[in-house]
Amino acid sequence: MHLRATMMLAIAVAYAGATFAGSPGAATSHSERPATDSARKEGSGLRALGSGNDLAYALAQQDLAEHVAAEMYAAVDKLALGRFDDRIFRAMQDLPRHHFVPEPIQPYAYLNRALPVGHGQTVSQPFVVAMMSQIAEVQPGDKVLLVSVGGGYHAALLHMLGADLRVVELLDPVASAARQRLAERGVEVPIRVGDGYYGWPDGGPFDVIIVRQALNHMPPPLVRQLRPGGRLIMPIGPPNETQDLVVARRAPDGSMRQRKIMPVIFTTLPGGDRI
Repeated sequence: MHLRATMMLAIAVAYAGATFAGSPGAATSHSERPATDSARKEGSGLRALGSGNDLAYALAQQDLAEHVAAEMYAAVDKLALGRFDDRIFRAMQDLPRHHFVPEPIQPYAYLNRALPVGHGQTVSQPFVVAMMSQIAEVQPGDKVLLVSVGGGYHAALLHMLGADLRVVELLDPVASAARQRLAERGVEVPIRVGDGYYGWPDGGPFDVIIVRQALNHMPPPLVRQLRPGGRLIMPIGPPNETQDLVVARRAPDGSMRQRKIMPVIFTTLPGGDRI
């Protein structure tokens, strides 16, 4: 394998991957991945591919979608999260993940793990993308804010679910690359360069806010930008240690009703002097 690709993949495993970390699992990374049996397995039959083989990519894309769906049906049942939203499965069937990672690591795009996209950012593990989307309960027309764009894969999936989506990304090169990848897929999503801690004040109120990096608290600016009944999905806990993936709903009185979903490990949301 090319040295650069080898180094990037090593970074993905050591730094960017997340894991389902308990029962049913835990995730680790700027982007996450689950850490029990579900997270440790990259997927039965899932493997690295040779480059430039469109048929192999298409078959691997289908295999990955089916693998994630099987994990999600089991996790949703175990965690009492209602019914798995199979629109997520259909979106993953139609969404070429290799398009959202740098060319040297495209052969690894259909492993069920986080992968690096440069500047310390990642494209999230597909299982974690599916879980965060499931608990967000996104419906067509919902106004959704995504904090941290990574490679753009999660943004594309939310768009396919019908979200009226906006994205905040701290790093301009990451925002520009994701914007280009999304545009090449025909997805036009507003991406604002800025500190995601403060959200998108003139874009709310939002039905859903998804934060792809961790903090030890829910940012008050994001809470204020949720409409009553809105959902905030994010990892909460100490930097680079086990955190909780949380869904919190804003009550009519402005309070937040929080539920812990599963243990995870994400990198810390950068920006500002608040941490």
